[in-house]
Amino acid sequence: MDDNIKVGDWVRSYGSGIWRVHRILELNDFDIQSQTNKPRSVVFSSRFVNDSYERSFATECCDSTFVYHLQQAEQDELDPFINQNPDL
Repeated sequence: MDDNIKVGDWVRSYGSGIWRVHRILELNDFDIQSQTNKPRSVVFSSRFVNDSYERSFATECCDSTFVYHLQQAEQDELDPFINQNPDL
C-alpha cells in the first residue's frame, strides 16, 4: 500500500475494477514465526466500476499490500467519467 492512501481515495485493489477507500483499519497483528506483534493495515473499499467502466458495485476488505493509487492516466479517464455520469 502506498503510505499516503487515505479514506476517499480512488484505488486499484485485490479485486478488478476501480475502488474507493471508505475505511482503513490499523491492527497490531501477532506474527507466529517471529513471535512478535507487527503493525498491519486492512483497507475497506467499494467498487465503483469494473475495468470496462461499466457500473459494478461491490465491497471488499483486504490487506493494504494489495491496494495502490490509480495511475495518472486512469485518474484522468475516471474524472470525466464521473462528471458525465452523476447518477452513478
